[in-house]
Amino acid sequence: MLLVYKILCNTFYLITFMNNEKNFNLKFIRDKILPGLTKVNKDLALDEFSRPLNTYTERISRIGLVNHSYGLDAGCGLGNWTIPLAMLNSNISGIDFDSNKIKAAKKIAENMSFNNIKFVEGDLTDLPFKDNEFDFIICYSVIMYTTNPEKVLKEFRRVLSTNGKLYIMTDLWRWLLIPPNKRLFDLFVYWFNLIIMRLKGIKYKFFTKRSFENMLERKGFLIVSKGQDGESSFISKNVKSNIEGFYPKFKDGYEYLWEVCAFKK
Repeated sequence: MLLVYKILCNTFYLITFMNNEKNFNLKFIRDKILPGLTKVNKDLALDEFSRPLNTYTERISRIGLVNHSYGLDAGCGLGNWTIPLAMLNSNISGIDFDSNKIKAAKKIAENMSFNNIKFVEGDLTDLPFKDNEFDFIICYSVIMYTTNPEKVLKEFRRVLSTNGKLYIMTDLWRWLLIPPNKRLFDLFVYWFNLIIMRLKGIKYKFFTKRSFENMLERKGFLIVSKGQDGESSFISKNVKSNIEGFYPKFKDGYEYLWEVCAFKK
Protein backbone atom coordinates (compact mmCIF):
# COMPACT_ATOMS: atom_id res chain seq x y z
CA MET A 1 0.00 0.00 0.00
CA LEU A 2 2.83 2.36 0.87
CA LEU A 3 4.48 1.61 -2.48
CA VAL A 4 1.27 2.47 -4.35
CA TYR A 5 1.02 5.73 -2.40
CA LYS A 6 4.60 6.68 -3.32
CA ILE A 7 3.96 5.88 -6.99
CA LEU A 8 0.80 8.03 -6.97
CA CYS A 9 2.65 10.92 -5.28
CA ASN A 10 5.52 10.74 -7.76
CA THR A 11 3.09 10.60 -10.69
CA PHE A 12 1.21 13.64 -9.36
CA TYR A 13 4.49 15.54 -8.91
CA LEU A 14 5.61 14.68 -12.46
CA ILE A 15 2.28 15.79 -13.98
CA THR A 16 2.33 19.04 -11.97
CA PHE A 17 5.92 19.75 -13.01
CA MET A 18 5.14 19.12 -16.66
CA ASN A 19 2.06 21.37 -16.52
CA ASN A 20 4.06 24.17 -14.93
CA GLU A 21 6.90 23.84 -17.42
CA LYS A 22 6.13 26.65 -19.84
CA ASN A 23 7.18 26.74 -23.45
CA PHE A 24 6.17 28.71 -26.51
CA ASN A 25 3.00 27.30 -28.06
CA LEU A 26 4.12 27.14 -31.68
CA LYS A 27 0.80 25.70 -32.89
CA PHE A 28 -1.09 28.64 -31.38
CA ILE A 29 1.42 31.09 -32.85
CA ARG A 30 1.20 29.52 -36.32
CA ASP A 31 -2.62 29.28 -36.28
CA LYS A 32 -3.61 32.48 -34.48
CA ILE A 33 -0.71 34.95 -34.77
CA LEU A 34 1.17 34.45 -38.06
CA PRO A 35 -1.83 34.97 -40.38
CA GLY A 36 -2.07 38.60 -39.19
CA LEU A 37 1.60 39.43 -39.81
CA THR A 38 3.54 40.62 -42.86
CA LYS A 39 5.87 38.17 -44.61
CA VAL A 40 8.95 39.72 -42.99
CA ASN A 41 7.39 39.60 -39.52
CA LYS A 42 6.20 36.02 -40.07
CA ASP A 43 9.74 34.88 -40.83
CA LEU A 44 11.09 36.80 -37.83
CA ALA A 45 8.43 35.38 -35.50
CA LEU A 46 9.15 31.80 -36.59
CA ASP A 47 12.86 32.36 -35.98
CA GLU A 48 12.31 33.92 -32.55
CA PHE A 49 9.68 31.49 -31.22
CA SER A 50 11.26 28.34 -32.67
CA ARG A 51 14.07 28.70 -30.14
CA PRO A 52 13.39 26.70 -26.97
CA LEU A 53 12.18 28.95 -24.17
CA ASN A 54 15.00 27.81 -21.91
CA THR A 55 17.55 29.31 -24.34
CA TYR A 56 16.07 32.71 -23.46
CA THR A 57 15.87 32.08 -19.70
CA GLU A 58 19.46 30.80 -19.62
CA ARG A 59 20.63 33.81 -21.62
CA ILE A 60 18.77 36.22 -19.30
CA SER A 61 20.21 34.50 -16.22
CA ARG A 62 23.70 34.70 -17.69
CA ILE A 63 23.24 38.43 -18.35
CA GLY A 64 22.11 38.89 -14.72
CA LEU A 65 18.55 40.17 -15.18
CA VAL A 66 16.77 37.99 -12.62
CA ASN A 67 14.86 38.43 -9.35
CA HIS A 68 13.94 42.07 -9.96
CA SER A 69 10.64 43.77 -9.14
CA TYR A 70 10.11 45.74 -12.35
CA GLY A 71 11.69 45.35 -15.77
CA LEU A 72 11.05 46.82 -19.22
CA ASP A 73 11.40 45.17 -22.62
CA ALA A 74 11.85 48.18 -24.91
CA GLY A 75 10.85 47.39 -28.49
CA CYS A 76 9.28 44.11 -27.36
CA GLY A 77 7.80 43.05 -30.69
CA LEU A 78 5.76 39.87 -30.15
CA GLY A 79 7.18 39.31 -26.66
CA ASN A 80 9.78 36.61 -27.28
CA TRP A 81 12.03 38.27 -24.66
CA THR A 82 9.20 39.65 -22.52
CA ILE A 83 7.78 36.23 -21.68
CA PRO A 84 11.00 34.62 -20.40
CA LEU A 85 11.79 37.82 -18.50
CA ALA A 86 8.42 37.43 -16.75
CA MET A 87 9.39 33.91 -15.70
CA LEU A 88 12.47 35.24 -13.88
CA ASN A 89 11.20 38.56 -12.47
CA SER A 90 8.14 39.85 -10.60
CA ASN A 91 6.65 42.32 -13.11
CA ILE A 92 7.56 43.03 -16.73
CA SER A 93 6.33 45.71 -19.12
CA GLY A 94 6.76 45.44 -22.88
CA ILE A 95 6.47 48.45 -25.18
CA ASP A 96 6.39 48.68 -28.98
CA PHE A 97 5.15 51.29 -31.46
CA ASP A 98 3.42 48.62 -33.61
CA SER A 99 -0.15 48.15 -32.36
CA ASN A 100 -0.56 44.86 -34.25
CA LYS A 101 2.51 43.40 -32.55
CA ILE A 102 1.27 44.52 -29.14
CA LYS A 103 -2.12 42.87 -29.73
CA ALA A 104 -0.39 39.68 -30.86
CA ALA A 105 2.02 39.73 -27.88
CA LYS A 106 -0.94 40.02 -25.50
CA LYS A 107 -2.59 36.98 -27.09
CA ILE A 108 0.61 34.90 -26.85
CA ALA A 109 1.12 35.81 -23.16
CA GLU A 110 -2.55 35.16 -22.34
CA ASN A 111 -2.38 31.78 -24.07
CA MET A 112 0.54 30.93 -21.77
CA SER A 113 -1.40 32.18 -18.69
CA PHE A 114 0.96 34.99 -17.69
CA ASN A 115 -0.50 37.63 -15.37
CA ASN A 116 2.63 39.63 -14.56
CA ILE A 117 3.15 41.17 -18.02
CA LYS A 118 1.83 44.52 -19.19
CA PHE A 119 2.08 45.31 -22.91
CA VAL A 120 1.88 48.97 -23.96
CA GLU A 121 1.80 50.64 -27.36
CA GLY A 122 4.16 53.60 -27.37
CA ASP A 123 7.22 55.44 -28.66
CA LEU A 124 10.66 54.80 -27.14
CA THR A 125 11.47 58.51 -27.49
CA ASP A 126 8.56 59.36 -25.16
CA LEU A 127 8.04 56.51 -22.72
CA PRO A 128 4.66 56.49 -20.90
CA PHE A 129 6.26 55.53 -17.56
CA LYS A 130 7.19 57.29 -14.34
CA ASP A 131 10.72 58.39 -13.43
CA ASN A 132 12.84 55.68 -11.75
CA GLU A 133 10.16 53.03 -12.39
CA PHE A 134 12.29 50.10 -13.61
CA ASP A 135 15.14 48.07 -12.14
CA PHE A 136 16.34 47.14 -15.62
CA ILE A 137 15.69 47.65 -19.32
CA ILE A 138 16.41 45.26 -22.15
CA CYS A 139 16.53 46.59 -25.71
CA TYR A 140 17.47 43.90 -28.22
CA SER A 141 18.21 44.87 -31.83
CA VAL A 142 15.90 47.91 -31.83
CA ILE A 143 17.87 51.11 -31.12
CA MET A 144 19.22 51.47 -34.69
CA TYR A 145 15.65 51.64 -36.05
CA THR A 146 14.49 54.46 -33.78
CA THR A 147 14.10 58.03 -35.06
CA ASN A 148 16.31 59.52 -32.34
CA PRO A 149 18.56 57.01 -30.51
CA GLU A 150 20.01 59.65 -28.16
CA LYS A 151 16.53 60.70 -27.05
CA VAL A 152 15.67 57.03 -26.52
CA LEU A 153 18.66 56.64 -24.19
CA LYS A 154 17.66 59.80 -22.34
CA GLU A 155 14.24 58.25 -21.74
CA PHE A 156 15.81 54.96 -20.66
CA ARG A 157 17.88 56.81 -18.09
CA ARG A 158 14.83 58.70 -16.84
CA VAL A 159 12.71 55.60 -16.18
CA LEU A 160 15.54 53.52 -14.72
CA SER A 161 15.99 53.46 -10.94
CA THR A 162 19.26 54.51 -9.30
CA ASN A 163 22.00 52.15 -10.52
CA GLY A 164 19.44 50.56 -12.83
CA LYS A 165 20.68 48.11 -15.46
CA LEU A 166 20.54 48.54 -19.23
CA TYR A 167 21.20 45.59 -21.52
CA ILE A 168 21.20 46.84 -25.10
CA MET A 169 22.15 45.24 -28.41
CA THR A 170 22.47 46.92 -31.80
CA ASP A 171 23.06 45.80 -35.36
CA LEU A 172 26.26 47.47 -36.52
CA TRP A 173 26.60 49.22 -39.88
CA ARG A 174 28.08 46.10 -41.47
CA TRP A 175 24.96 44.02 -40.68
CA LEU A 176 22.63 46.70 -42.04
CA LEU A 177 24.56 47.29 -45.26
CA ILE A 178 25.88 43.80 -46.00
CA PRO A 179 23.79 41.25 -44.05
CA PRO A 180 25.71 37.97 -43.78
CA ASN A 181 24.71 34.69 -45.42
CA LYS A 182 22.61 36.29 -48.17
CA ARG A 183 22.80 35.34 -51.82
CA LEU A 184 23.61 38.09 -54.31
CA PHE A 185 20.02 38.31 -55.58
CA ASP A 186 18.69 38.53 -52.01
CA LEU A 187 21.20 41.32 -51.32
CA PHE A 188 19.87 43.35 -54.26
CA VAL A 189 16.30 42.87 -53.01
CA TYR A 190 17.40 43.86 -49.50
CA TRP A 191 19.16 47.02 -50.75
CA PHE A 192 16.14 47.96 -52.87
CA ASN A 193 13.85 47.66 -49.82
CA LEU A 194 16.35 49.66 -47.78
CA ILE A 195 16.18 52.50 -50.33
CA ILE A 196 12.37 52.38 -50.36
CA MET A 197 12.27 52.60 -46.56
CA ARG A 198 14.61 55.58 -46.55
CA LEU A 199 12.43 57.31 -49.17
CA LYS A 200 9.49 56.75 -46.82
CA GLY A 201 11.43 58.45 -44.02
CA ILE A 202 12.46 55.29 -42.19
CA LYS A 203 16.20 55.67 -41.64
CA TYR A 204 18.54 53.25 -39.93
CA LYS A 205 21.29 54.51 -37.66
CA PHE A 206 24.60 53.06 -38.85
CA PHE A 207 26.59 52.48 -35.64
CA THR A 208 30.18 51.43 -35.23
CA LYS A 209 31.21 49.85 -31.94
CA ARG A 210 32.90 53.08 -30.86
CA SER A 211 30.05 55.42 -31.85
CA PHE A 212 27.54 53.18 -30.06
CA GLU A 213 29.55 53.02 -26.83
CA ASN A 214 30.36 56.76 -26.93
CA MET A 215 26.65 57.56 -27.24
CA LEU A 216 25.82 55.42 -24.20
CA GLU A 217 28.51 57.08 -22.08
CA ARG A 218 27.44 60.53 -23.25
CA LYS A 219 23.90 59.82 -22.13
CA GLY A 220 24.88 58.87 -18.60
CA PHE A 221 25.58 55.13 -18.65
CA LEU A 222 28.56 53.29 -17.21
CA ILE A 223 29.55 50.36 -19.42
CA VAL A 224 30.61 47.30 -17.42
CA SER A 225 30.64 44.64 -20.14
CA LYS A 226 30.45 44.47 -23.93
CA GLY A 227 30.86 42.00 -26.76
CA GLN A 228 29.22 40.23 -29.64
CA ASP A 229 25.81 38.60 -29.35
CA GLY A 230 25.67 36.57 -26.13
CA GLU A 231 28.98 37.73 -24.64
CA SER A 232 28.14 40.56 -22.23
CA SER A 233 26.99 40.17 -18.63
CA PHE A 234 26.44 42.10 -15.40
CA ILE A 235 27.71 39.08 -13.50
CA SER A 236 31.12 38.97 -15.18
CA LYS A 237 32.89 41.96 -16.72
CA ASN A 238 35.01 39.68 -18.88
CA VAL A 239 33.88 38.99 -22.42
CA LYS A 240 33.61 35.23 -22.94
CA SER A 241 34.65 34.40 -26.47
CA ASN A 242 33.44 30.79 -26.18
CA ILE A 243 29.80 31.71 -25.48
CA GLU A 244 27.34 30.96 -28.27
CA GLY A 245 24.72 33.64 -28.91
CA PHE A 246 21.55 33.52 -30.98
CA TYR A 247 23.57 34.62 -34.00
CA PRO A 248 26.90 32.87 -34.65
CA LYS A 249 30.16 34.69 -35.15
CA PHE A 250 30.88 34.88 -38.84
CA LYS A 251 33.92 33.41 -40.55
CA ASP A 252 35.11 36.75 -41.90
CA GLY A 253 36.08 37.74 -38.34
CA TYR A 254 34.13 41.01 -38.35
CA GLU A 255 31.58 42.06 -35.74
CA TYR A 256 28.06 42.47 -37.09
CA LEU A 257 26.20 42.80 -33.77
CA TRP A 258 27.32 44.54 -30.58
CA GLU A 259 25.83 44.39 -27.10
CA VAL A 260 26.51 46.30 -23.92
CA CYS A 261 25.67 45.93 -20.24
CA ALA A 262 25.63 49.30 -18.50
CA PHE A 263 24.50 50.89 -15.25
CA LYS A 264 22.69 54.19 -14.95
CA LYS A 265 25.20 56.67 -13.52
